[in-house]
Amino acid sequence: MSDYLPLFIGFKGRRVVVFGGGAVGERKARYFAGIADVLVVSPEFTPELEAMVGISLVREAVAPADIDMHIAGAFLVVAATGDHDLNREIVRICGERGVLVNSADGGSDVILPSVICRGDISIAIVTGGKSPAMSKYLRHRLESVLGNDMANMVRLQADVREVLKRVMPEQKDRERFLWEVLNTPAVWEAMRISYEDALALALMRLEGRIEP
Repeated sequence: MSDYLPLFIGFKGRRVVVFGGGAVGERKARYFAGIADVLVVSPEFTPELEAMVGISLVREAVAPADIDMHIAGAFLVVAATGDHDLNREIVRICGERGVLVNSADGGSDVILPSVICRGDISIAIVTGGKSPAMSKYLRHRLESVLGNDMANMVRLQADVREVLKRVMPEQKDRERFLWEVLNTPAVWEAMRISYEDALALALMRLEGRIEP
C-alpha cells in the first residue's frame, strides 16, 4: 500500500469500461453507475446488471484484439472477467495506453475502496486487497456510529462559516470558534431535535463573541 495515495476524483461524465458481467462486474458497475458513463462488456450479464439504470451493455465475448476498441476514450477500465489471463492482458494494454485500470485480481493502478456516505461526509476503506471481509466489517462498524447528526454538522459548520466571514475578520478566530461549536455538547443535543435548533444555538454563542 506504500505506493498508493487516496484521492477523491470527480467521475461526472467520465467514461468507465467494465469487462465482465458477473457478480464482480456488477458490483464494480454499480460503484460508478449514476455518475460516470459506464459501459459493461461481457457475453453474459447478471439480471441485476441488465436491470441497472444509467449504464450501457455490450453483449460480446471479450477478445484481446478488441480491447483497444472498447477502451478508446475511457478514463478508467475495470478488468473483472473471471479469466485471470484476460484480466492481466487488459491491465497490460491499459498500462501501455496510459489508461487507469482496476483489476479484480489485484496488482493494478487503482483500488476501489469500500465507501460510506452520509450527506457530504465520505469515508473510503481499503485493506490493500488483502482482506475484503475486513473492509466490509469496518464499513459496518463505522456506519453504526456515523449518524445523520454528523452529516448535519457539516452543513451547520458551512452555514456558520459563511456568517463568520462577515463578522470575524481573522481566520484563526473563525477556526477556533468552529472548533468550539464541534466540541459543544449542547449543539449536538440540539441537532438531534432539529437542524434549525442547533444552528440557532451556534449563532447565539457567536453573538456573545461579537463586539457591538
